[in-house]
Amino acid sequence: MGLLQSQTNQISLNPAISKIDISPTEIKPGANVIPSRAVEVQPGYWFHLVLVADGFANFSETGFDRPNPDAHALSAELAGVLRETAKECKEKPGFKLGLSLVVLCGFGRGQLLELKGPAGWLVEGISGYDLEVLGWRHDFDIAELFKFLLAEIDAAFKGFPLMAINGILARIGFAYGNRGHVLPHEALPDGAENATLIVPTNAHLDLRVQHHLRFDEHVVVAPDGEIVVMRRKDGGKRSPEKTQRIHVSYSDASRVRFRAVWKSKARNWWLETVPRGGEPVQLYPIFEMQTVWMERIAPVLDQSFPELPDTITWRLVTSAWPQMKSEDICPPSAEEIHASIGASHDRTRKVVTTEIGPAFFYGLSHAENISETALVQALVREVVQFSSAPATDIADLVVRIVPSPHARQLHAFAPQDLRDHVRHSIDRSAVDISAFDDAAIRLGLGWHGVSRPGGTLRERGECTRALNAVTVAAEEMFCTDLSHFERHALIERVIANREASILDKRRWERTSTAILGLASDPQETREEIFERLVKANGTDLASRIILEAAICECPAGSGYELADIDLSRLMAQAMMIHHLGGFSDAIHYEGMKPQVRISPAGEVQIDTSFFDAVVEPVGRSFATLQLDRHREQYTSLLRDPELSPTDISAHVESGFLKAWEAELGVSLIDFRTALEALENRLYEKGRAYETLPRDDVIDYLNQHIANAEAFISALELVPRPAWRNVSPPFTDQDRQPWRFRRRLSVARRPILRLEPASNADVVIAPGMIRDAFAIMLHNFYQGQFDLGTLTSKEMKRWREHIVAKEAAEFEERVVMHLEELGWNARRGVKFPHVLGKALSEDLGDIDVLAWHEDGRVMLLECKDLQFAKTPSEIAKQLSKFRGQTDEKGRPDLLAKHLKRVALATEQKDAFRTHLNLSEIAIDGALVFAHTVPMSFAAERIGHSVTLLTYDQLDPFFSSAH
Repeated sequence: MGLLQSQTNQISLNPAISKIDISPTEIKPGANVIPSRAVEVQPGYWFHLVLVADGFANFSETGFDRPNPDAHALSAELAGVLRETAKECKEKPGFKLGLSLVVLCGFGRGQLLELKGPAGWLVEGISGYDLEVLGWRHDFDIAELFKFLLAEIDAAFKGFPLMAINGILARIGFAYGNRGHVLPHEALPDGAENATLIVPTNAHLDLRVQHHLRFDEHVVVAPDGEIVVMRRKDGGKRSPEKTQRIHVSYSDASRVRFRAVWKSKARNWWLETVPRGGEPVQLYPIFEMQTVWMERIAPVLDQSFPELPDTITWRLVTSAWPQMKSEDICPPSAEEIHASIGASHDRTRKVVTTEIGPAFFYGLSHAENISETALVQALVREVVQFSSAPATDIADLVVRIVPSPHARQLHAFAPQDLRDHVRHSIDRSAVDISAFDDAAIRLGLGWHGVSRPGGTLRERGECTRALNAVTVAAEEMFCTDLSHFERHALIERVIANREASILDKRRWERTSTAILGLASDPQETREEIFERLVKANGTDLASRIILEAAICECPAGSGYELADIDLSRLMAQAMMIHHLGGFSDAIHYEGMKPQVRISPAGEVQIDTSFFDAVVEPVGRSFATLQLDRHREQYTSLLRDPELSPTDISAHVESGFLKAWEAELGVSLIDFRTALEALENRLYEKGRAYETLPRDDVIDYLNQHIANAEAFISALELVPRPAWRNVSPPFTDQDRQPWRFRRRLSVARRPILRLEPASNADVVIAPGMIRDAFAIMLHNFYQGQFDLGTLTSKEMKRWREHIVAKEAAEFEERVVMHLEELGWNARRGVKFPHVLGKALSEDLGDIDVLAWHEDGRVMLLECKDLQFAKTPSEIAKQLSKFRGQTDEKGRPDLLAKHLKRVALATEQKDAFRTHLNLSEIAIDGALVFAHTVPMSFAAERIGHSVTLLTYDQLDPFFSSAH
């Protein structure tokens, strides 16, 4: 009884169990099957926890070597509990699936139980220890268990069952080792149609090792004599030496006590955050800051003062974080901040107390980390008093602890837009794509392109045909799954999740400089930031694809409520469609090697060299630029944004204003006014989005602009009979999820009409509308929308004008920069002018002709290309710079350049005379305004050609060649 109660208490602390709010389980004397009440962990998904104890019956016969042979009665009792629970839950409205997790609570000998549930109900057994290992993982919860078990069932149904003698922990460990796949697709030999796979007996080893390294659970005696069970605070990825030495007590957490200890061989540094005078204070952010700095303080002071006491306590007393209006903020000076921090020490109790108040928090509005540095300095000054060392340079110690003026934990950002103002209305963390879901949807998918058991394709045409067939099948399955969910509720849930993901991405972007400043390994931390941004971008894109399809495929007024389990799978399907279409295009444009393997279990496998060599570096380059931009903008985030002028006529060319109105049916000024009116409306409601009748929106906007109908029509995505049915003036390319700048995307049409009727409800999310406004303004103004997608002659004229203007301006920038470097340069040079005669073939102008007095001559092809985001766009852009001709004999952009360089080399005497040079050496180069795919694909081009970005002009033209 005591052992079982102890195990129950341990399970109650398990995050996977505690977060789903299971009612306390009553343990009756003599009971061996102890079930909890089933709980609906997510809409339609029911979870049931059952503890099965082992008594001492027959122990004299079995000892610890063999299980209790008399387990039939126990199995029968368990089966009855499972049947009763399943029956009760299946009668609940909206039931989808149930799971009973049977926790084997033994004392050392094995337990033999029959774990079989009724149809439509999952049953899984696990030892108490293995539940401890799984439940404390940050990437695992009961929802993940549902996903994993469903993937196993699907694999078995498709002919690939798994066997594991070491239970579910080994099976899950095996899947984690395969990137979430329950099957090792790469290891399956070609031609295998059905096979029982044996999970390695030690597949659970890594999970157990990770658990012990991650948590290091042990007992510590606190300074007040309390015996406390402590665990590592986190994995320590960004901690000094990548080892987390901060330990926390989860019993403290249950008592809302913010206490921790930093442990080393020499001493224990205890720390605690407490409110001043019993004020209601949100302590966790302050406590987190305290732990971050203790990780840096303790090692430095341990090394500098080995004679310090073996236990020291840092007690941080804090006031509430004051409510601050950015217009009223006048950050105190560094001297005022230092003076405001109280600090004292007690030699007897070995306690240092620091106290922070409003001045500390107001000081966070400095761009540099003055407040936290002042707190560190105050603590160090007091700790030094425990040492017998001679006079100490406090400033030197602080410099060793605080590595950068930008390293900080707390931030005082001012709201920059509506999302910031109403962020508290999005009260759920974002759901991302689970590795189990991403893997599960691949099972059998490739069989739609190559019949079972699969095989390898190596011809470009057959690869694209197979991928196209798989893409169509993936779209059909996606639409079928969407048809199970009620439209209105699904759309609101997906929008809420997208908004949560955007807020999370913002936090990473805005704090990236501070995170890197605190990192023990900046490069590894930068990789972590990139991964988080990539994940957020995937959630964003997948959410938009779901919304675009859902208004066509989900039934209105009937269907299931969307659960997070369902959402993760739908997002995985959406991204799979995006990737498959991109693969096909990339092979079509010869960017990706035409090699596709369909594994025996149906996974589509591609040659990844194109992604490793080009796509990933392009994305990383863009992400680096974005992070640099956020670092530069940090100071501006501490204040309210400056308002844009109401009258924009002096800031925007009249030609563009006319083109905008002709294209969209509403002036740019009215467009902005309407957007701001919707933002003000939602700001007053404190919400990120709302659903209301379309006519109500128009009536509201008519109070602010002249043509509200045109504004709504320009931004409205209207339901179609089916997502894959597209009618003129649109084409299927406007819908295809692997393309950007699509006309039928939420990025272009963020107002979602929920039903076809003209006065149906619409979903208004001003954040989405502002995103669309930014995209449209940039792409229309820069002429980056395809000509065929433009409807007005005014916008087509503007596109032609701005493209020519931007090209000329970039060429002029190159000319001016080369002249600064001591070269002569001229743009738009014509061959007939240099050669003094007409040519039989028009090779076009030399964008920039540059020459040096020492005889070096460069023909520069200057291109300010739009940023290619997807594998499809990247491959298409690369296809224009191969130095080849098409089937009609037309040269691509690189081939034209090479022809011009060849002609100039052939006619070098004419160039020498024209440029008045005594000697001449002619060469050429491509100069791009920014990093482009070609920068990473020189070996793919097939010609010896110099590729430069504008930023590389300095080193190239400053050095001798």
